[in-house]
This record gives sequence, structure tokens and C-alpha cells, in this order.
Amino acid sequence: NNFIEGRCYEWLNVTMNNKVEEFFAKHKPDKVFIACANPYVDGCESPRSDMVNVTGITRIVHHAGKEAQIIFFSSSYVFEGTSQVPYKPTDATMPVNKYGRQKEEIERRLVERGKSLIIRTVGVFGKEGTPKNFVDQIRRAVKENKRIKVPSDQTMNPVWVDLLAQTQKNG
Repeated sequence: NNFIEGRCYEWLNVTMNNKVEEFFAKHKPDKVFIACANPYVDGCESPRSDMVNVTGITRIVHHAGKEAQIIFFSSSYVFEGTSQVPYKPTDATMPVNKYGRQKEEIERRLVERGKSLIIRTVGVFGKEGTPKNFVDQIRRAVKENKRIKVPSDQTMNPVWVDLLAQTQKNG
């Protein structure tokens, strides 16, 4: 186990039901932050993606129990992406890719469950082993003086993962 300011965190393979069950039986947390995902949008067509983004997260919610508050980091990919103004939490979802549909499915389940907070983010970046996020792809292309294709019809406000975590520190 690892502790940050008295709080336990542990790497957990959410594709293994027994590991998820053991974790919750041992720790019995009253608050669960779900930030796990296969966030590589183009790679979400694989069955492994469903195992993490839907089945794995569903396992976490199930084993956390009804009393635990769930804080789920979702994505603006639940929207179709054509709005000229920022989306509001109450806007209808209409994902156009599998990643967005996976996030939408978990959001729907959490709304039905209650005692959940859904935080929709976009452009999250930070230190990763294999940088796949948009900000790191741009940074790498500039450093290597390479051209890359980027969407011209999207806007976003990149979010540094450490800042996102800090906002939840006392929550």
C-alpha cells in the first residue's frame, strides 16, 4: 500500500474480480475515486478496453458498496462535440465513439445508484509511462520537429492531472 497524507491508494487490476473484491473487503473505504480507464480513445475498440472502462469500473462500484461515495472521472467525450459553447452538466449526452459510450454507460449507472459525483474532464495530461494524451503528443512532436494531424474543430482546456487530484484532496 501507499499513503499520501494519510490516505491509502493501491494499484489495482480492475480486470480481476478477486483482486477488486479483496481490496474492498480489506479497506472498506467510505469514499472511492475512480480515475482508472483506458483513455486512449483510438485504442478503445478492443475488448480489453471494455474490460477496464466498463466491466472493471462496474466491479469497483459493486464492491465499494452502497454506503461509499463514488467520485468518477468521466470525459467530455460523452458529448457529440459540435456545440459552439461549453457543455453544461445537464446537456444531453450523445457520444460519437466507443470511449464516449463507455463513459456514458458508467455515468448512467452511477446516476441510478446515487451517492456519486461525476467529474467530466478533457485534455488531462501528466507524467505517464507511454504518453498517449494529446498534450504530450503535441509536446513530443514539437521536440522532434515532426508534423502531426490535429482536429481543427475542437477546443479544450488541458488539465494537469496533479491539479485535478489537488482539487479532490479535501473533498
